[in-house]
Amino acid sequence: MQKMIDIVIPTAQKGGVENVINMLAMHLLKNDFRVRVVQFVWEKYCWLSEEIEFYPMREGLGNYTSDEFVSDYENFLQENGVPDLIVATNWPLMPYIIRNATARLNVHIPILSWVHNEIERYEANGFGGVEYMQYADAHLAINSKIKDTILSRFPDEIVFDVKNPVDLDKLQKYQLNHKNLNFKLIFVGRLSAVKRVEIIVRAMTNTKKEWTLDIVGEGELHDYIKSIVVECGVEDRIHWVGWESEPWKHASDKAFLVMPSAFEGFPLTAIEANACGLPVIATPVSGVRCLIEPGVNGYLIPFDDSGALTKVLDYISDEKLPYLEPKACIEKSKMYDKNIVLDEYVEIFRKLI
Repeated sequence: MQKMIDIVIPTAQKGGVENVINMLAMHLLKNDFRVRVVQFVWEKYCWLSEEIEFYPMREGLGNYTSDEFVSDYENFLQENGVPDLIVATNWPLMPYIIRNATARLNVHIPILSWVHNEIERYEANGFGGVEYMQYADAHLAINSKIKDTILSRFPDEIVFDVKNPVDLDKLQKYQLNHKNLNFKLIFVGRLSAVKRVEIIVRAMTNTKKEWTLDIVGEGELHDYIKSIVVECGVEDRIHWVGWESEPWKHASDKAFLVMPSAFEGFPLTAIEANACGLPVIATPVSGVRCLIEPGVNGYLIPFDDSGALTKVLDYISDEKLPYLEPKACIEKSKMYDKNIVLDEYVEIFRKLI
């Protein structure tokens, strides 16, 4: 008999988390699961493949309460039937909401939590702390920080170490094979406070060589970053690309992806860059520490330190640090191949159903 899985997400737009959920849902379909994606707040972004059942609960942002979401999911289950497993994504609050909804129906369905960022960050923004995650039966941990946070508070919880999948096949057409040193950088991502793009701009101001930067992405801090570019006097060295559905087509002549983020859950951008053969200069956020081997597929820099980034860029241009081989970067990315990683998810789900 076909098993059914609900993937429940609070909100969604167009980003790495959404891409991962889409990949997972499609892989589950191929493995003869029925998949329903339930989204509590829908802003009319069409981010799922057409083959996947999609159930938006509410349209548009609002001051919704967790009790309203409990009632929404309870009503959905009453009308559409209960699944064999529920994957509670993103907020730590989600297992609490889902457990309350199923309790009202007097059914116990296995709940698997799957947060995509540091739990403390969610809590700081009002989306629940680790105490809400004990309402899940088990947890998917995409990095060691998430796992350690859960087990430090609840040592008997079941936690599965997982990776986020990357479509390496899709990235093959962007793979680099050059190894000539140049002074071109690229940033790929949302222009938001957490990404710290201004660190790159300030670092470029004082480098010995005139490094250039392609900024691929859009976001609420566009005007602020542009003001920093003007302040630093590097307007002629910045190329504003904007949002791109295929950002890596801009990477073919670049030396490094730079990612000076304040925090990240699982840095898909860094893995995708490596998969294209592009080394990464990044802060040691969760996930990056597992990916980047300094001197092999990238370099690590301290948080919020443009001077440190300037030093690294100068050391590279002076050849005091080696220019890194695309083949080594590509090799490091292979452990995230979706064809391997998604099968691991399926195996976990079958254990719980």
